[in-house]
Amino acid sequence: MSADLGKQRVEHELFLRAFLSTKPPDRVATQLSRVTRDTHLVAGDVLFEAGAPPERLHFVASGRIRLDAPETAPWTVDAGSLLGVLDASIPRPRTRTATAIEPTHVLTLDFVDYLDILEDNFGFAVDTLRSAARSHSELALQVESSTVFRPERPAPAAGSDAAIDAVQRVLVMQQVDLFRGAPAQALVQLAHSAVVRTYSAGECLLRAGDPVTRARIVVSGSVTAQHQSAPLGGELGLHQVVADLEVLGTDVHQFSAQTRTASVTIELEIEDLFDVAEDHFDLWRSMWSYVASERARLSEAVSRRGSEIGRMTL
Repeated sequence: MSADLGKQRVEHELFLRAFLSTKPPDRVATQLSRVTRDTHLVAGDVLFEAGAPPERLHFVASGRIRLDAPETAPWTVDAGSLLGVLDASIPRPRTRTATAIEPTHVLTLDFVDYLDILEDNFGFAVDTLRSAARSHSELALQVESSTVFRPERPAPAAGSDAAIDAVQRVLVMQQVDLFRGAPAQALVQLAHSAVVRTYSAGECLLRAGDPVTRARIVVSGSVTAQHQSAPLGGELGLHQVVADLEVLGTDVHQFSAQTRTASVTIELEIEDLFDVAEDHFDLWRSMWSYVASERARLSEAVSRRGSEIGRMTL
């Protein structure tokens, strides 16, 4: 390896350590630096166009970039931003055109290489997922409850939990947004360790301050959730996860939740969820895709307040 190439990799590694929200361990930083390449832009250069395939991720090392989309205000992002990860993770074509507005240095890597490194370092993949879920929770505090809590899907009245066998649990989980892309084998494993619970109307499911240990999926009935310190709350219905992405991003609940009507839930231990995802990485990818889609949706809502974004992951 030439001295120049060695210096370049060290510079890339130092940047990634400094700006990734989840600080990569040595092995991950080294792997990322090996597949990262430099892109230098002058004012007016287009990094990517709306509608293009989301094949690459771009770390803005220096400079500023404007992101334009039809009929919406432009965004301006600064050094330290990561561009393209939401489009690639959902996945969907680029939603905005990225143009340098001054001399800009970007570190670029292929999304497929990024996924390979995450799969090879599952602990870091979990940290990355949890960090993204926390970012979603922070964005949620900046928008209205009606944006965060979308209209609940009508759920049947609660009945007996006796009929919800392992096969029925799999069928339910296939309808949960968090697991839409999960392989059947992973859901079968989860179904066998899941617990079915029946609750009376007005019964507490969790309290703010409780440790986050399980994900609760509504099978029937209706549940209300309320944030402990913000005017953020709403109702959850069929196939929705109580407290949603909070179960992935935090160790302690910020929400309290109780049943509005008699309800039945399927409950999964978070530890089991990640154990199965380690064996079936497409389960991790399914959860990552849902986190990305929700973050993208809330980012759009937050951005309507102004065009200055600053340092962001988009």
